[in-house]
Amino acid sequence: MRIGTCHVVIRKTLDWQTAGHDQLVTPFIRDTAVLWDSIFNLSYMACRARIKAIAQDARRALPRVRIVEPDGAGDLDLSRVQPEDVVLLCDDDDWYHPQTVARLEAVDRLHDSVVVWPDGMYGFFAPK
Repeated sequence: MRIGTCHVVIRKTLDWQTAGHDQLVTPFIRDTAVLWDSIFNLSYMACRARIKAIAQDARRALPRVRIVEPDGAGDLDLSRVQPEDVVLLCDDDDWYHPQTVARLEAVDRLHDSVVVWPDGMYGFFAPK
């Protein structure tokens, strides 16, 4: 199957270049950032900004890509998504393998499909 456009939708996060520790979402992450800053010359926020920039470059290198950085859930204009397109979701520091589109094109039947893979989150998983 030939993929038309690869829409990469990036979850809204902080502006790492201007964010402060008080804007981090949990005490665990705030404490980690403060500890990081006490150990390394490159601040936690500066490191996250660099990782985001690397990820942006990698995502832009995907073939036939359209980057969507929404302010909210409704900002992805679904009328622009055609049946031959794929939608990939990620955070600002994530990127996809350069051959992602080619690998998806190799799948026999992708239309009307949702592909989900598990994602681990260090420090947030609590077994029942």
